[in-house]
Amino acid sequence: MHEIIDKKLQDINRKPWFDEESLKLSSDASSFQVAIDILWKRVKGASRLKRNQLAIVQTIAQWREQLAQQLDKTRRRILADDVIIELALSPPEKIESLNPIIDYKYNFNQQQKQQLFQAIDTALQATEDSWPDNRFAVLDNEQKTLLKTLQQQVNTKAEQMHISATMLYTKKDLEKLILEHANKTQPYNKLAIEKLNNSSSWRYQCIGQQLVETVKNTK
Repeated sequence: MHEIIDKKLQDINRKPWFDEESLKLSSDASSFQVAIDILWKRVKGASRLKRNQLAIVQTIAQWREQLAQQLDKTRRRILADDVIIELALSPPEKIESLNPIIDYKYNFNQQQKQQLFQAIDTALQATEDSWPDNRFAVLDNEQKTLLKTLQQQVNTKAEQMHISATMLYTKKDLEKLILEHANKTQPYNKLAIEKLNNSSSWRYQCIGQQLVETVKNTK
């Protein structure tokens, strides 16, 4: 299989693309590290909560992640997302109040229960400036129109190349490009490098530069 795929990549002159992606994986250790500070985003239903409730979700998610790694289990085998949301909405005032919520399904020992309760209490004591930030920028109507233009450019290029459009740039990538340019908080060339990879990358050469120019020339 390796020989077949390798030959096909070389025949269509895309072997350097594969090498670039492989190098990126092997050289960036962070690709395989869990982002501890945004674990709340991995909890289904968390985005609809208030920031003080998200603080509870975050500390529980951190506790869950640590225990999951210790026991070599998946996160949701340790504690389901819906239980985390329930605890965030109605945090227990004492450790005994945890029992009706978790005892019917989980076999936590007393130490683990104490750690879970402590995680919740830590979040309740946290100051507002430390709460997770779930606020996000929303595109205005003109920016939404620009987003559609960029998506069409990506889709057209992807069809020509016979690859998935998301292999080039995702909707999230394009939204970030638009918002960063609108904010004008940094030089545009630097933005292009950071948000659309760098000028030597295969993505940038295929479509990235065109996207940058489209955004740059849109008033």
